[in-house]
Amino acid sequence: FYLTDNSTQLNSDMLIIDCINSMLIPKYHNFYFYIHNMGKFDIAFIYKTLTDYNLISNMEYYKLQSTYKNGKMLRLVIKRKLANNKTIKITFIDSFNILSGSLKTLTNEFNVKYYKGNFPHNFVNESTLNYVGETPNINFFNEITVLEYNKIYSKNNWSLREESIKYLKNDILGLLEVLDQFRQYLFINHNIDLTEGLTISRLALNKFLNFYLNDSKIPLINKMNIFNFIYLGYYGGRTEVLKPHGKNLFYYDVNSLYPKAALNDMPGVDVTYIQNLTENNLNLDNLFGVFRAKIKTNENYLGLLPIRTNLGLIFPKGVYEGVWTTVELKYARDNGYVVNVIEGYNFNKVPSYFKNYILSLYDLKSKSFGFER
Repeated sequence: FYLTDNSTQLNSDMLIIDCINSMLIPKYHNFYFYIHNMGKFDIAFIYKTLTDYNLISNMEYYKLQSTYKNGKMLRLVIKRKLANNKTIKITFIDSFNILSGSLKTLTNEFNVKYYKGNFPHNFVNESTLNYVGETPNINFFNEITVLEYNKIYSKNNWSLREESIKYLKNDILGLLEVLDQFRQYLFINHNIDLTEGLTISRLALNKFLNFYLNDSKIPLINKMNIFNFIYLGYYGGRTEVLKPHGKNLFYYDVNSLYPKAALNDMPGVDVTYIQNLTENNLNLDNLFGVFRAKIKTNENYLGLLPIRTNLGLIFPKGVYEGVWTTVELKYARDNGYVVNVIEGYNFNKVPSYFKNYILSLYDLKSKSFGFER
């Protein structure tokens, strides 16, 4: 328990130091230790304690190397030299970035022996550390049903100490079972190892690079002016509402929209800058790439071709100018927009590099109903 008074804080720091030292031994050299949701909670205490110890010791007793993404730590490597001058290294990894469900959800879905339990976190304070008696009121628990509460209810022999140990044990062993099953699944079905990536997207990329890219050449943008121009034509956060009112409406969940789009033809490695130097417009039908264009919308508001503002994306009506892909420009033209292409980068068209990769994974997804051991 991490409490606020100085004496308890000191004891908590020493407990963390003792735990880390017990892991920094030859037996665990080069071991990976997974902590679920580490970047949002546990690592803050561990990292602060170790850096404070280095400051107090006036030496780099623990050598720390961290990897971050979006402000959260994905990995922490801890090294320490032993008396025989050998260096021991252990690595902490946040398993949430690989399996993003809550531990309670994961232990249920993987159907493991040790399930994430329920614990009255709001009940814990200095005065209740040695509590034995009736199970704390259901209001002290988070996300627990009445049925779950009744199963753990005890009238007089509920011990906070014993329940804490059981709760932590189930957390650790449950996560171990989940990761062990998932690691076997990755190796058997995809021939990749869990430790090869810090995130599920990295593991997916590894599979693509190792087994599907083959001799294909994905264009690499090595000139800043090209990158800056193409970047202007990519938009995220497109959540516009075209008809704000209606009756008897339906909504639909679009299945795998990004993979579907990635099956389309893609730019190759040949690129040419094209500019309209005459009064004649560039022929949009002969172009494939990213281009600046002047737009004039029709009378029916369709909400196509956004532009960026300080307040976010807007979808104007009238006459305006911007940068978009030729696929979007052609779609707008076919729906009544007037499109005058000004300048941009034209690519050769090649079949999708991702087709076999996407189709094989989608086949697995379409036949999957939860995790199968």
